[in-house]
Amino acid sequence: TGIAFLAGPRDYSPLISRLALRTNQNLSFGWDVDYDSKAGRINVSNIYADVRHSGFFGSISHARLDSLNPSTVPTPVTNYEQLRATLGYGAGTKAGFSGGINLGYDLNQSQFQYGGVQTSYNWNCCGLTLEYRRLALGAERNENYESFNFTLAGIGTAGNINRSQLIY
Repeated sequence: TGIAFLAGPRDYSPLISRLALRTNQNLSFGWDVDYDSKAGRINVSNIYADVRHSGFFGSISHARLDSLNPSTVPTPVTNYEQLRATLGYGAGTKAGFSGGINLGYDLNQSQFQYGGVQTSYNWNCCGLTLEYRRLALGAERNENYESFNFTLAGIGTAGNINRSQLIY
């Protein structure tokens, strides 16, 4: 990862470990960790759990990032810690109603950084997806977004929701 290289040049990248465990079709866990041998610490740690059952889904994760060594690069923020959660029902291609919400909470600043609500309804011929998203990243970004997609089966999609922004 590029995080370790922010503090200066180095000969080796951190040791990266990814563990994923899927107990069945409905439950999975994972832990991603990057250990920096030069700094002698864990730079990145992300642990998560996902559950799915009868069309419902949910996930929760805890992410921690120690981006810089404060003794070598002076910066007011050197670590980030966030809880993320997603809840919903359905899927992007499921006929009928689908909906979901996602949230991100900053543990260091004790505030919500983002949240989103997304809903879809798909018919046999077409579908409509609506989304509202809120970013609250302090003075850097404080914005609201309303987005939509209209899909014609077998033809394509028009709108402003990117695939990476889809909740389900």
